[in-house]
Amino acid sequence: MNKKILVGIASIAVVDQGIKLLISSIFNSDIPFYGINNAIVLIDDFLHIHPQHNDVLRYLFYEMPFMTWILLYVFLETVLPTLLFIFIYKLLCLSPRKYIRIDNCFYTLFGVAILCFLIDQVFWGGSLGYICFPKQDPYNQGLSSHVCNDLKDICAVLSLLLLCLRMLLFIVDFIRISKDERRKLGSDIIQWIRSFIPIINRTNRSPSKSPPSKKEIKQMINIKIADLSLSESEQANATRLSFKEKLETAKLLEKLQIDIIETAPIGDSPADAVFIRTLASTLEHCTVSVPVDLDKGCVDRTWDALSKAKNPRFNIAVPTSTVQMEYGKQIKAEALLPLVGEITAYCAGICPDIEFTAVDSVRSEPDFLSEVLKAAIKAGAKTITLCDSVGELLPDELSQFISSVYASVPELKDVTLSLHCRDNLGLASAAALSGVNSGARQIKVSSGTGQGTLSLKQFLNVIKVRGDTLGISCNINATALQRTSSQLAALAGVGVGGIGVGSEMRMATDSGDGNADDIILTKDTDSDTLKSHIQALGYEVTDDDLDRIFTQFKDIARNKNVVRRDIEALIAETAGQAVQTYHLKNYVINSGSLIAATAFVEIEKDGAVTKSLSSGDGPIDAAIKAVEQILDVHYEIEEFRLQAVTGGREATGDALIKLRHLGKLYSGRGVSTDVVGASIRAFLSAVNKIVYEERNP
Repeated sequence: MNKKILVGIASIAVVDQGIKLLISSIFNSDIPFYGINNAIVLIDDFLHIHPQHNDVLRYLFYEMPFMTWILLYVFLETVLPTLLFIFIYKLLCLSPRKYIRIDNCFYTLFGVAILCFLIDQVFWGGSLGYICFPKQDPYNQGLSSHVCNDLKDICAVLSLLLLCLRMLLFIVDFIRISKDERRKLGSDIIQWIRSFIPIINRTNRSPSKSPPSKKEIKQMINIKIADLSLSESEQANATRLSFKEKLETAKLLEKLQIDIIETAPIGDSPADAVFIRTLASTLEHCTVSVPVDLDKGCVDRTWDALSKAKNPRFNIAVPTSTVQMEYGKQIKAEALLPLVGEITAYCAGICPDIEFTAVDSVRSEPDFLSEVLKAAIKAGAKTITLCDSVGELLPDELSQFISSVYASVPELKDVTLSLHCRDNLGLASAAALSGVNSGARQIKVSSGTGQGTLSLKQFLNVIKVRGDTLGISCNINATALQRTSSQLAALAGVGVGGIGVGSEMRMATDSGDGNADDIILTKDTDSDTLKSHIQALGYEVTDDDLDRIFTQFKDIARNKNVVRRDIEALIAETAGQAVQTYHLKNYVINSGSLIAATAFVEIEKDGAVTKSLSSGDGPIDAAIKAVEQILDVHYEIEEFRLQAVTGGREATGDALIKLRHLGKLYSGRGVSTDVVGASIRAFLSAVNKIVYEERNP
């Protein structure tokens, strides 16, 4: 019982003094030493009741040397409040969002306040003055002392206000993040606090437990994932995504909790800036990275569209190999180097997050690459990306390359190293993992648009299955990986109904989400019920999209029960549609082994219906020729796929058609129980994208 009383008295003294000193160190350091005095009064009363403790307590509170009391006073008045103040602020800095400017202001103001306090204490009669200069006059205070003391108070008050602001922002961020992110943040906070209390860590370990293995000792490496799907969709040989498809792709990536979404650079088209502005206001948690050229005008135009993003980033992509510089950029190395420093510094003055990408860095001259990276880091780049643009390096070779760059650029240790690996040899995942072990903390992936970049699904599956063994983790929502990968592939036009072939699609869907046919809808299903099932599958559709989906749903439901794969195929088709300039009204097909295939097609445009009759080599060829007669234009069909979404005789057909027009690819998809109808709808979907882009350059 006596020990509990002693602990209680000590706690009262520490809490009382801690609160008093926290306030006094901010507003007025000359408030009397109430905390210890109150403790002495309590202990005085305790001594009369329990005299057996007189020897110990009398020494602690009456016979302790004066200098020891001074040191105790300095510790409780200065060191303890300072550590508490910094501890609270560093705890708030674990917030998912970073506020670099506020943090820098806080540390500057608080540092000035501490410096002024120490000067005042040492030279003008403070407690530290008794230790440093025991014979000084404690009342020798002049104008300098008052100025120093006032400056200390101002900086301390401003620091307290910034602490309150940081606490408010922490609460706001905590409310806005998802449940998984809250759990992770809570785990990070507990782990961070535990790191300051080694005694708890030691007591939690059982004495009889065997020594931890290397796997237990190995610290998990958390890496960031940057997705290039939107950027690669604008490249020459990629399938063009519509405005709506790009936005849906970005939303799916954010649901997957991708860290960075990289877009294509803003070109001459006003639609590029509109898309970046829309994306910036839509995404809540992902970093939006937009490439910029070595031109201040390009930087200003990009920032005008990107400035509203919650987490904006500039990506300065510069070729560093001789071939890329002289033939791709038409610039010499000696002219490129100062330009890199100038533009990077200009970007850093506008945007807080700057990434510098050394394109084709593995084939660059080592000395020149080192100079370019040093210039970019010195100018303010926070992330450095090294690119294996050819995709022919083996994992060990890439690891050696990274080690050599670290050796020649010591400043690289102060920034985040990112890797962009091509998968020409099928070794991109192994190379990326080797790069992580060599120091990379960001990996660039793509959802599978056929451009050769490391596959998002492939790499994240490796982390999901073997991440614990490799000691590598990321923030991706692993439970949504299979479904989201299928949705992204469908939007990108890589596969039909989800992934490449029907059997693979069914396997991917079933393995992650249970029975693919657990939803059964009939022709009597209403629009609200269909919408609830769509939302249960994790999709968000607008009212206009729901109307189009419901119309096609009714067409399919007349012939068969509609299951989940049918619904997902309808959603994929609708999500990829541009504004419907041309709409299929009716069609009639005549075909057989003894007659030539003919197709009669009615197409509606702006309320007017146009009819055409054509023959061809099979019913689908005849139908597409009839549509081209109505459009009075011929398109080159780059790719045509037709697959069943479900099994059985009443299977739903999903058609994918890619048209090449003016050097660009446009994909369209159509869904129907009639394969000819699905093909016509897919063809018109691609045509509508071409028409929309021509009208909105």
